[in-house]
Amino acid sequence: MNIKTALAERILLLDGALGTYYNELYPEKGEAEIAGLKFPDEIFGIHAEYIRAGADLIRTNTFAVNHLLFPDRSKRDEALLSAVNTAKKASAEVRNVGILGSIGPIRQDADVDRYDIEEYSEIAEVLIGAGVDGILLETFSDMSEVKQIVSSIRVNHPDVFIMASYALNVSGYTNMGYSAQSLFNDCEYLDAVGLNCGIGSAHMERVLKSVELPQGIPVAVYPNAGYQLSLRGRRQNPDQASYFVEHLGRILKQGIRMVGGCCGTTPEHIRLLRKETDRIINDEAVDGSIHVQKKILNVSSAEEIKRSENRFYQKLQSGEKVFVVELDSPFKSNRESFEQMVKKIKDEADIITISDSPMAKPRADSGIMASIMHREHGVEVMPHICCRDKNIIGIRAELLALHMADIRNLLIITGDPVNKEDRQTISGVFDFNSVRLMNYIKQLNSDLLKDDPFIYGGALNYDGVGVQSIIERMKNKMNEGCSYFLTQPIYSNEDIERVKMLRETTGAKVICGIMPLVSYRNALFMKNEVHGINVPDEIMNLYDPEMTREEGESVALSMAVDLAKKLEDIADGYYLMTPLGRVDLIRRILTKIK
Repeated sequence: MNIKTALAERILLLDGALGTYYNELYPEKGEAEIAGLKFPDEIFGIHAEYIRAGADLIRTNTFAVNHLLFPDRSKRDEALLSAVNTAKKASAEVRNVGILGSIGPIRQDADVDRYDIEEYSEIAEVLIGAGVDGILLETFSDMSEVKQIVSSIRVNHPDVFIMASYALNVSGYTNMGYSAQSLFNDCEYLDAVGLNCGIGSAHMERVLKSVELPQGIPVAVYPNAGYQLSLRGRRQNPDQASYFVEHLGRILKQGIRMVGGCCGTTPEHIRLLRKETDRIINDEAVDGSIHVQKKILNVSSAEEIKRSENRFYQKLQSGEKVFVVELDSPFKSNRESFEQMVKKIKDEADIITISDSPMAKPRADSGIMASIMHREHGVEVMPHICCRDKNIIGIRAELLALHMADIRNLLIITGDPVNKEDRQTISGVFDFNSVRLMNYIKQLNSDLLKDDPFIYGGALNYDGVGVQSIIERMKNKMNEGCSYFLTQPIYSNEDIERVKMLRETTGAKVICGIMPLVSYRNALFMKNEVHGINVPDEIMNLYDPEMTREEGESVALSMAVDLAKKLEDIADGYYLMTPLGRVDLIRRILTKIK
């Protein structure tokens, strides 16, 4: 089937779910993609049912066929070929239909900034070579990833039909923060764009009422049957096919060119949808062309949104040096000592940044503490947002709450990993790393907060032999909206020169880290136990194990002031980390370096 031509002529009916329907029919036979090799007759039977129900297009049983399910590449390719052959057999023996090669998202490690596109290309190459009529990238969340995949496939197959379909939540956003409207606004590189999974037909209808469809790009819609219920360890789907079809019937009238079903749908859903599709074409359109209803966008005007003044960012952009002070959020529930530190330093610092459980040791939530200090003491605050402890849902919830609390400045960090000895009881989440979280916030700013966006910076670990890798990571962050960098503490002349080179090469705003060392023991710990921080011998020689607290702080003061002077020509500001709660020392340093 030439899918491009067919879409131009008529509405196409996609099949329904394969994986959930297979699990419903054969609950003891494992995952559908593995069954493609073990039980091909069962997969053939499902394809045949959907074709008999009226589907014009079927999807291959390859959604999760990748290295995570098949670590052996030859076994992976065998599963791909078997799935295409099974679909082609169903098309040949039941009724001739189009075949879409299904490719689902591959889970990405948190320590990788950019998606590994190579495997997607390999999978597509096998599917196309086996004779599919087009490629379907389905249930994706990240448009940036999809663009890279499509570009890679088109190198060898410039004319192949490629459709991408995105999974939404009930608010009309993907898990990576892209709105349905933004997906439709930027899809010219596709032959069709779709929405599937995540939500049921009623929520899908609501989302589509609030967006403008793309011009010249066919739109596909195939929602879930509804919302799954977990009962005694088994996933159950609602069985309301008539309800599902009722909503899709109204969706079709909005100009949709392809419909079908995702999780929980069955051949019964497709049979009823075939009847509804034919009725709409016969009763309400000419030559299969659907009338497009005018959409009314529900977009707030700029006048309706209060724009907050961001004094810290304005000062940084003006070229003046900024002064950032870091405080560790408290371990215990008593916040009095923390508040006392805030009160002492708030008039000296341009902004207070609050760390988020450094070294994976639990402290009070940085975002909540920042909100309290901003509300009750009027200080400019910059909470650290860490990827380690919350999944995408939790991070989005935190970001929205921070915005409502008038917090606009964030420091985005990947976060220290959970210590090895704690991993039996504590798990790191890492749905993001810092680069991908920045991309997520950039999308949030663009789609939801564009009149009053977050301003965010990133951490700069300048240490390591891979200078070019450091530069590339900085550029990646800047491409995702990072406005400035806060460095690790700087102590040596060599590190000063490296930071200077990184700043000049990237053109980034760099706020240089200064952490005064208040004792010999403190210096020894930083030198030997904190990775990525270089404390040279000339610094260590300033300290004596027998010196008093006052003597230690005196050395710390002079050392910090000396470092600030050395950094003066390259620093866009100073980032002072408060050692062991000694905020009075930080005040004295600020007085001397301002």
